[in-house]
Amino acid sequence: MTLNRRHLLASAGALTATPALAQPTAWTLMPPIHPEMSGRFPGDVPMIFWRAMPAVRAMVGGHGPFTFGIDTGFPGLMAVSQEVVAAAGLTPFGQMPAADPSGANPVAVPVYQAPSLTLGDMTFRQLIAGGLPLRLPPGSEPLHGILGMGLFAPHTLDLDFAGRRVGLSDEPLPPPGEGGVTGFAPGGLIEVEVRVGDVPLRAHLDTGQNRMGLMVPQAAVAGLPTRGEPRRVGQARTVSQTIDLFAVDLAAPVRFGGLVLPITEAGYPTPVPLANLGGAAFRDARLTLDLGRGRLRVLAGQPRS
Repeated sequence: MTLNRRHLLASAGALTATPALAQPTAWTLMPPIHPEMSGRFPGDVPMIFWRAMPAVRAMVGGHGPFTFGIDTGFPGLMAVSQEVVAAAGLTPFGQMPAADPSGANPVAVPVYQAPSLTLGDMTFRQLIAGGLPLRLPPGSEPLHGILGMGLFAPHTLDLDFAGRRVGLSDEPLPPPGEGGVTGFAPGGLIEVEVRVGDVPLRAHLDTGQNRMGLMVPQAAVAGLPTRGEPRRVGQARTVSQTIDLFAVDLAAPVRFGGLVLPITEAGYPTPVPLANLGGAAFRDARLTLDLGRGRLRVLAGQPRS
């Protein structure tokens, strides 16, 4: 079985081929229903990190624990590595195309049905998972999978970077415009406005991008307040292409949702004409996503004592 385009929604996620480099990649399966959930709800679990991406330890089908990154740029349910597939005895039932957001050079990845995913006292059942198209160099910190926004919808996901906690509840955020809440279109890529000095940029909220706090399209660089000369910082390999990466220092603060983010440089290019806010942008913050209502809030975080 090959899943057709009606079953797919392009997304961004974490993919890296060289140490400390990452670029978005597009791959996700959007099932028509949300998975069944049981156990203690609302709930929360400790947040760990895979590089700059928030992550959790989770069990799949009673096996594990495994390290799963939480990727706000992945609208699907989950993606799993071959290590998870082997340990949990998952069997593929189809394929889906995978590419970075440019759509260039798509490749086929397998699709699996996972019996359960357990986070602390919360268990999700009957999940659809794509294969994780991840290529890491030898000796890299293991990443066993990615959890997407489709898993947590229609709930409220609380990513407390500073406090090192991940929470899930049905508590709604206030309407956009109240209490620092911003709106977004639910069900797809989360787009927000970020400002570099007085320059507004439309940006994709993508905690799975763990190379830089801010990446911008190459065409946007000339309009930003910068200082010094651009520099080459390496290469990023997406699932379907290799991209030369550059960076330039910024001469103005980066603001989002009323906060000044810990960003002093902008990387470029991006695969699509949209800026990208990566996981490193929120290292001192608390990011709350009301996924069912399309609302988000970012606050200064309180480090765990």
